[in-house]
Amino acid sequence: MSPESQPDRPGRPLLRRLLGRFSATELGGLAKDTGFVGIWQAAIISAGLAQIALLTHAFGLSGYGRFAVIVAFVELVGGFFNLRVGYASTTFGARWLVRDPRTSSSSDTPLPISPTTAKAMTQPPATSGGSASRCSAP
Repeated sequence: MSPESQPDRPGRPLLRRLLGRFSATELGGLAKDTGFVGIWQAAIISAGLAQIALLTHAFGLSGYGRFAVIVAFVELVGGFFNLRVGYASTTFGARWLVRDPRTSSSSDTPLPISPTTAKAMTQPPATSGGSASRCSAP
């Protein structure tokens, strides 16, 4: 029986009855999931703060400062050498799949992408003039 079809029992508190009806809806499910995410994020933040307190206690203030600089430097260098392998493999893999004769439209298996998308992927992107750049200031 769904909460909407249950009769209001006089013994149930009003708030619980209203929350029961609300949680049965899609919006209620979204609110419930959002609450779970909020609790999880609060736990992550609490664990991070506890980690900072423990590391500062173990290393001392200047030692923790050195540790923080080293971690920041490693993250900075890692950002410069980020090759975005997932993006590259998706792009080049899709182009290879379009050009592969085993997946051409003459075979019995359909292409995994539309012919319009395949045509757009095999052609180089059109460049607009220098004035219509995405990075230009207004």
